[in-house]
Amino acid sequence: MRLTVELTPEEEARLAAKAKAQGVSVDVLVRSVLNGVATDASSAALPEPTEAPALPKWRGRVIGPLRREDIYEDVR
Repeated sequence: MRLTVELTPEEEARLAAKAKAQGVSVDVLVRSVLNGVATDASSAALPEPTEAPALPKWRGRVIGPLRREDIYEDVR
């Protein structure tokens, strides 16, 4: 896959300096950063719910099919 990103000259110089300081090429530096971001995003855990969602309270029969009266308040 090929990905093209337009960088300003300052951004390009910053990346080149960082890669040189680490002793790697710019390609290797960018790949490692992208792989780190992808790993962080896939391993992020979903937040735990603070409380259980409220379930509807149905009146009515224990056995048998549900009727409109069992679910909605408008019919009695």
